[in-house]
Amino acid sequence: MYPGDLLYSLLTAHADVMALVGGRVYPVKVPQGKPLPAVVYQQISGPSGRCASYDRLRYQLSLYTTTYTQAQQLSLAVRQCLDGYEEGETSITLDQEIDQFSEPADAYFRTQDYLLDFPNPLSS
Repeated sequence: MYPGDLLYSLLTAHADVMALVGGRVYPVKVPQGKPLPAVVYQQISGPSGRCASYDRLRYQLSLYTTTYTQAQQLSLAVRQCLDGYEEGETSITLDQEIDQFSEPADAYFRTQDYLLDFPNPLSS
């Protein structure tokens, strides 16, 4: 499984996240015409090999909503879903969160940066 696929799988399996976004979890951008709230994920750095068996990747999640309160609620749900996740050699840790507003989209959003330690596909 690829790191983006793992994030998608975890987010879409989490009841609190799905209650807020209704399945709107996308790679890189929200498709045009799709309603908010929505979660977008993208790799923003890595891999930086910490050791031969796994890579450290940084993924950024952008949580788009129509109200600031909704942004806070979605942020908490996503954090509960991902922060501290561990399975085998894979782990996910929240690194930072930032509040933002998009004038063109007329949307509140919060970015969350996560560090993923993920098995190195080249170390087999």
